[in-house]
Amino acid sequence: MKPPDLITRLLARLLPESERDAILGDLEEEYHSRRAGDGDRAARSWYRRQAVAALRMTFSPTSGHDLPPTSLFAMGDLLHEFRYALRQLRRRPLYAAIVIFTLAVGIGATTAVLSVANPILFRPLPYPDSDRLVVLGEIELSGEFSTTMGWSTFADLRRDVPSIESGAAISGWGPILSGETESEQLVGQSVSAEFFKLLGVTMLHGRDFAAAEDAPGQNRVVILGHGLWRRRFGSDPDVVSRSIRLGGNDYRVAGVLPPSFESLLNPMAQIWRPLAYNDTLPQACRTCRHLGVVARLRAGPSLEETQAQLATVAARLKQDFSSQYAMTGIRAHRLKDQLVQDVKPALLMMLGAGVFVLAIACANVGNLVLARTTEREAELTLRTALGAGHWRLMQQLITESAVLCLAGAAAGLLLAKAGVAALIGLSPANLPRLDSIALDWRVTLITLAATLAVALLVGVVPGVMSLRRAAMPVTARSVTTGQRQRQVTGALVVAEVSLAFMLLSGAGLLTRSLSRVLSVEPGFEPSNLLTMTVTASGPRYQSDTVVWQMQEQLLEALAAVPGVEAAAFATQIPLGGNFDRYGVQIQDQPLANPEEAPSADRYTVSPRYLEAMRIPVRRGRGLTEQDRGGAMPVALINETFAKLKWPGANPIGKRIQMGGPDTPWRTIVGVVGDVKHLGLDDAQGPQFYVPATQWLWSENSVVVVLRTRGEPSSVTEPVRRAIGSVDPAIAVSDVASAQDRIKVSTADRRLIVRLFEAFAGVALLLAAAGIYGLLSRRVAERHRELGIRTALGATRQRILGLVLRDGGRLAMLGVILGLAGALGVARLLEGLLFNIAPRDPVTLTLAAFSLGCVALLACLYPAFRATRVDPVEALRSE
Repeated sequence: MKPPDLITRLLARLLPESERDAILGDLEEEYHSRRAGDGDRAARSWYRRQAVAALRMTFSPTSGHDLPPTSLFAMGDLLHEFRYALRQLRRRPLYAAIVIFTLAVGIGATTAVLSVANPILFRPLPYPDSDRLVVLGEIELSGEFSTTMGWSTFADLRRDVPSIESGAAISGWGPILSGETESEQLVGQSVSAEFFKLLGVTMLHGRDFAAAEDAPGQNRVVILGHGLWRRRFGSDPDVVSRSIRLGGNDYRVAGVLPPSFESLLNPMAQIWRPLAYNDTLPQACRTCRHLGVVARLRAGPSLEETQAQLATVAARLKQDFSSQYAMTGIRAHRLKDQLVQDVKPALLMMLGAGVFVLAIACANVGNLVLARTTEREAELTLRTALGAGHWRLMQQLITESAVLCLAGAAAGLLLAKAGVAALIGLSPANLPRLDSIALDWRVTLITLAATLAVALLVGVVPGVMSLRRAAMPVTARSVTTGQRQRQVTGALVVAEVSLAFMLLSGAGLLTRSLSRVLSVEPGFEPSNLLTMTVTASGPRYQSDTVVWQMQEQLLEALAAVPGVEAAAFATQIPLGGNFDRYGVQIQDQPLANPEEAPSADRYTVSPRYLEAMRIPVRRGRGLTEQDRGGAMPVALINETFAKLKWPGANPIGKRIQMGGPDTPWRTIVGVVGDVKHLGLDDAQGPQFYVPATQWLWSENSVVVVLRTRGEPSSVTEPVRRAIGSVDPAIAVSDVASAQDRIKVSTADRRLIVRLFEAFAGVALLLAAAGIYGLLSRRVAERHRELGIRTALGATRQRILGLVLRDGGRLAMLGVILGLAGALGVARLLEGLLFNIAPRDPVTLTLAAFSLGCVALLACLYPAFRATRVDPVEALRSE
């Protein structure tokens, strides 16, 4: 066996021709000898060591041999330059610390935001061929895309659209998992049997749903999410094929999902069962739009072809069932686009803010490195005079920059890791792909590539400028230093101020927007209000009468709890994260197509609901105990509904109908105040309230609202015990105060505002540091000039004004140039603003004033230092 081939080739290339054969021959002979005695591994290790030693001896300073121009001794030069760079930085620890900290802040902020945006915006969905997955929905008359449709419409699309390979309907499901000690309310989904196959998911244990199980009466089978399986069943694989108790019924476990599965259509879902839709029931009608639909397209047709096919089917359906459709068409949206459409603008804005901070940090570092290189002009001139080539000096400067940038990148990655954890904690629970957010290798590679680019830039540009000055005569060099360096450093500071002003104005707009959102009246009194979801299930609660009786007993028990002023329940509550709307027919305003009737939020409530929520009655009366089943059907409407359909008239006594033509007409007995349902910034829409016992059916899961005398948390445990006294099997979930629900409803806005404020603060700090550093250097460079001015009679006020004007000009120019950028940022933020103009003059003025104050503070110390220059010492130093 021959010696290591690669090392032998390198030696043959690097060794001088006069010594090559002798050295290679001796090494090969000894290699075979050692291999015979010590083995191949030991012989190879010896050969490598001897090869390095031979090269060192051959090219030692006393050998008389010159290094080959393309040799690997460039690596040795690099190590030498690296050690020299470390020595230089140890002599200036403050300079090194400032550069590293500045880069760490810029890199950390950008990397943290990129780590959040990467899985949501840039990476494909975690399903095979995810670009073929679409969400189907109807286009309403308003032009909005509705993500729900009726069963009959779904069946027609699955059958008549050739581009659809498979489709699945989805509905919500909230079973109660019975345990030995307590019951737990779960979040689940009822899905078509094709659902997991459509997504390309393979079970970790067990099997997928069978087609026969997706039929009425045959769907007592479930698939467990990995988290639920691990938490409640101890990761026991034998749970497959066993029965578990859900809502008083036995369900057989068919399979367990893998840990890699992401439930993007409902991030909170823990358990799944077959939909088993009964198309003979009334809710299978075309007007009953309560199902989500996801589909996988065939590999051949494009999305545009699919849209054309959907338009053809939609036109036919609207013609055949003209009284059951108010849509203008049916469309397919890519699943990824649909999932990220609400968060994409905010994430792009945050990513842009992070890039701005990184740009400011790089400008600051460039200024610092340029100043440091200027200080070393004497050293560079001397080394040039002693024969050092320009490339060697450039190599040294680039190496020093690379050391600083790599250290800054390492610190930045540590900050980014902490920042990602903080962002995950601040993010709302419904953020898409929240579990996939992490500092992964892709983001790390991007960070390293950006770091090397910064190192090259901040090493080459100052290096070229300094080397050019080092080669000039002294007189020419001083003139150039006073012109070009001031231009470059001034331009960098102006750029920092401009970017900082853009971020500051954007943060100001978002902050004022959030303040206006929080000042919106929700329509009810949120203080001292406790809310929770209670769910009763099982064979006992199959009758509407039994459910209503249980709910009355529940309210009596809760009203008796000390500290509770009023107890009530509703099917949904404002800012509760739920959504239920019905079309409302008006008896004296008939429509040719009932589907074009206005839709309104439906609140099915107990009699004391308005009292517990403190929703005011504007006209007529509220609901009473006498508004029960068997009595005259009644309803309340909100002010917006009254103004929309009876402008300037009294709606009391008018009759409305909701829920289809077979439902009773209800008499309006009162008009109540508007409440904000989906969010404080949500456009106000029509709403109606009906007594629970007069609705079409009872609802086993309702939201209990309790008006308390003190802090809502003080009655939580007594309330739980009171609910258990009615029926221990009733599950309690989603316990929260109304104040907490308001915070959750504004969580997206709060996150964006806090991030922009943090980025703007960092940008402001870096811009101030840039102004301070620049003026400090200029004061030091003008030490002799300032001394002469003082000797000739210049007052301290005049010297102070001279320096302050210098810094003020830079700050003012930065604000002026940043104004155009700030207006552009405001236009991009327009969709995130509430009740405030993008070009709000107050915000822009406050941003400019704040930046001016910070710039003034940054100028003060260098300016005062300039006033203390001793003219005698300044002239003597010359």
